[in-house]
Amino acid sequence: MAEALAPQEASLVRGLHGDALNERVLRLWCAKEAAAKCLGIGLQGKPSAFVVASTDAACENLLVQHECSTIQTQVFRQDDTIIAVARQPVGRLEVHE
Repeated sequence: MAEALAPQEASLVRGLHGDALNERVLRLWCAKEAAAKCLGIGLQGKPSAFVVASTDAACENLLVQHECSTIQTQVFRQDDTIIAVARQPVGRLEVHE
């Protein structure tokens, strides 16, 4: 499952195994999907064009970079459901890790 991530995202899953790894990958993927939809372009079969540049420890607040913009996303779990929300970009943002 972690193979679906961009090389730049490897540090976001390093050291995780089993359920913790699956949960993190799912959250990263959902953040990418939300950002792509927020931009109105979708993933277009190119998920590697959307890179999670940073996240908090709980992987709830993430910045997703695309050549168009940097999108702020929030990912929540509600029982067995993952909910990802992206905010409309306000132009290019600088990302600091």
